[in-house]
Amino acid sequence: MSAELMRKLFYQTIIALGFHRKNQFVGVYTGINIDQNVFYTGKEHNRAAELLIHFLLDIVDTKRCKQVFFGLFPVCDTRQAREFRTAAFKWMDELKRESSTAKTIWPKWSQVRRSFFDECIGYRFENMMWGLCVSAACKYLLYASRVSTLDSCNTLGSLKDNLFFILGLTDDDSQIKKINSDKLYIYKAYSSSNDDRKRALTAVNKELIYIEARKQRIQKHRTFTEKKIIAIMSKLASSCGISLSHTSTLAQIQQQLDIHIRKIKYLVFDLAEWVQSQSDSTNSINFILGVLNQDNKNFILDAKKDLPLPFLENKHNEWTMWLQSENTQPYTIDPSDQKLNMKTSETTYFDQLDTESDYKKYPESNTKLITSQTSDILNNLDLKISEVDQRIDNLLALKEKMLQLKAKSARIIKMESQNTKLSKYNEFIPDITADRSHPYNNHNTNYSDNPILSREQIDRNNLLNLDFRNFDSNYSNWKSQFTS
Repeated sequence: MSAELMRKLFYQTIIALGFHRKNQFVGVYTGINIDQNVFYTGKEHNRAAELLIHFLLDIVDTKRCKQVFFGLFPVCDTRQAREFRTAAFKWMDELKRESSTAKTIWPKWSQVRRSFFDECIGYRFENMMWGLCVSAACKYLLYASRVSTLDSCNTLGSLKDNLFFILGLTDDDSQIKKINSDKLYIYKAYSSSNDDRKRALTAVNKELIYIEARKQRIQKHRTFTEKKIIAIMSKLASSCGISLSHTSTLAQIQQQLDIHIRKIKYLVFDLAEWVQSQSDSTNSINFILGVLNQDNKNFILDAKKDLPLPFLENKHNEWTMWLQSENTQPYTIDPSDQKLNMKTSETTYFDQLDTESDYKKYPESNTKLITSQTSDILNNLDLKISEVDQRIDNLLALKEKMLQLKAKSARIIKMESQNTKLSKYNEFIPDITADRSHPYNNHNTNYSDNPILSREQIDRNNLLNLDFRNFDSNYSNWKSQFTS
């Protein structure tokens, strides 16, 4: 291979690897003119060599390149230039030696020498740079085959052709066939992945269309349900006399229902309250009659039959006649008393009340509603009564616990009082000296001569031997002996 052809292939290879002037020629390397003859007749061959060596070794191993050339690139002085060339030589020589282990690819016709880095020009330096370019291109192709993207294969087509020519490979070699098969596999994988992507997009679009259609069906059903609810509400309002509009809120509907529930309660319970009040009035009158004349039972009113007020207002009843015979004023009724406030023109018997006609005034649906509401009220009352019973049980249990605590505290107080009593006894016992030379310790001494001195010099050890289980008796015996 001629030197001119190899210079051309070298320049095409670095361009295919991504070397661009606009991205590289910045800082101290601004203004460098790199072409295929840069290491043959170029004036800036030293700076061009530094730039291209760093570019190619960065493709071989980016992480190691940053570690090796940290603080050495870009090269700004002579010391950095010398250290940069030494580090580059060691790395390239390692790549040359590792090519035998199939870890890297380095052409056999390319030699690595430290003296080639001194001038960075000439055929031998160009031969070494072409070897580094081939090794970087192989690394780049291996990475591109792992990525398996169509763009990487299309952009590296010219790079493969250059490498085949530089390495001296032909179309009949097995390596060429393997590379071509890998290329076809990559194309097929890309096509299949692209088809999968299209199918996925189609499925997503179908799902979105289905969701939109379902949303519209739900909206339609919701509108229909709202209209149905409004119709039911209108019908209910017309049958129960509730004033509702189509825009009524839930709070307004609840308010209207509460009003009518109260009306229903009045209809149900007012009659029972009135009957109870009349019964109470009758019992009161019977009590007065019994006080005035206990033997006359003909005057007792029947609360189930006779109405009190009409009976009393009748001038020919036995009650009025008896009052007149006794020269007593008749029983007067306060008009403000609502319990007996009723007209005399009405019927005078409960069994003649027109209850059936009043019942027919209300439709059957209303009576059912009243019955259900009444049962609900009674059930609520039962629940509240059960809650009150449960609270009473809890209070009783709490009372039992408090009584137990009270008894326990009483026992504790009693024990403390006993301890206080014992402490008082201990305080009453005088101090005792261990001096046996004291006159009191002499048994021949008369204790009655100096009783105060004898009291102060009592032997404590003798008193400590007392049996405190019978403390009161022991104490009285000791006191009698002491006073004697």
